[in-house]
Amino acid sequence: MSNRKRARAAEERPESPESESTEQMSSGHRAGLHTADSFKRAEDELRRDKAAKLSRMSDELSGKNSETVYRDRQGRKLDMLSEFMRQQEEKESKREAEREEYEWGKGMKGGVYGNG
Repeated sequence: MSNRKRARAAEERPESPESESTEQMSSGHRAGLHTADSFKRAEDELRRDKAAKLSRMSDELSGKNSETVYRDRQGRKLDMLSEFMRQQEEKESKREAEREEYEWGKGMKGGVYGNG
């Protein structure tokens, strides 16, 4: 669309009733039709308000500097040290099983067939 067509379309279009809509959406924006400029102003204001609320919030409530909580697929909390130890035991048992399988697969050295 050329600039002339845009200008003409903007002139023909009635002003959006931005101040009429008082219903707010969950994002904090007002419901209804907005211009790009009004949306940008509202978004900037919402971001400033959110940043101010976070800065006033205590570290305990906001979770700042707290430890990470790890969860399994069912949503249960995992104790990381015990989980690490369990995984190490599983790895070691797999290694041991592989070693035993390897030893059994070697066969007898020079016994029955007279190779030694």
